[in-house]
Amino acid sequence: RAAMVPVPTASTPWVRRLGRYALYLAVALVLLAVALYFPVPAVLRHVLETNVSAQLQRKVAVTRIEFNPLTLSARIEGLTIQAKQAGAPPLLALDGMTVDVSLASIWHRAPVFDRVLVEHPHIALARNDDGSYSVQDLVDAAMADNGGPPARFSLNNIEVQGGTIDFDDHPRQRKHEVRDLNIGIPFLSSLPYQTTIKVLPNVAARVNGSPFSLAGTTTPFARERDASLDIDIDKLSLAQYLAYLPVKLRANVTAGMVSTRAKLVFSEGDPQSRALWISGEFTLDDFVLQRPNGAETLAFASAKAHVARLDIFHQTLVVDNLRVERPVLTVRRAGDGAIDL
Repeated sequence: RAAMVPVPTASTPWVRRLGRYALYLAVALVLLAVALYFPVPAVLRHVLETNVSAQLQRKVAVTRIEFNPLTLSARIEGLTIQAKQAGAPPLLALDGMTVDVSLASIWHRAPVFDRVLVEHPHIALARNDDGSYSVQDLVDAAMADNGGPPARFSLNNIEVQGGTIDFDDHPRQRKHEVRDLNIGIPFLSSLPYQTTIKVLPNVAARVNGSPFSLAGTTTPFARERDASLDIDIDKLSLAQYLAYLPVKLRANVTAGMVSTRAKLVFSEGDPQSRALWISGEFTLDDFVLQRPNGAETLAFASAKAHVARLDIFHQTLVVDNLRVERPVLTVRRAGDGAIDL
């Protein structure tokens, strides 16, 4: 005879208990959502307009902040960071920014975002007559070595839409404009975290009226899904663009032309092997390096290197080969025996 197995019904005791527990959990989640809906925007506004303002030494203002505790999505509208100089245009103004926060932020104790969308940001920068920048204090603070651990963060699916940049170069009495700036970055992360990547690397803009674009490619069927961006440069004047560095070099590059056939690679893989790295050919022609007093230190006709991997976050460099043609190195030994290198 077949054994008769009782079928649980709504009146079965353990089913009733399970139903009550589910109801309690639903009520708790609703109460938690209501409890977070109002305080989070207020706290975030206070942090931006008080703490961040003090840290940047620039006034920060926000028009509106929204937070959805069910989806952990936050939106900031009308964010403005004023310039430090009186009468100057705002350093940064954007229409809106949306971030999807991951629960991994809790156990990593660091910001982990599954998505970052920045809408219509406008950046205004200036180079002063002495060569410093309108944000020189922020650059100096970022470059200072405080001896602490590197920053911990994970930003994923980053998109910038409709951005503009105005750069006022006072020493050269020129103004540069970047319009219709659109950027896609799959991830920037110093943490072992993985999420679904939907954004391909890309850059597109109009620079001083001329269109510029870099489109990325992906390898979806490889063991480690990679997305790459080609960086092809022909005879770029190194001395001309080093003049725009916001940090002072201890030597002067007076000549040199850079050419590259390289790739910027976003390698997903598993959370432990995610990496951002560069590989390819780098060529430097007609290079001249001088001391601050004008004396020549190093010159060569050409140098070519094949970089197997330059890991951005792990700060490791692997060079397959390096060839230098006709190098000239000038070294001086002072009367006290010191070498001027």
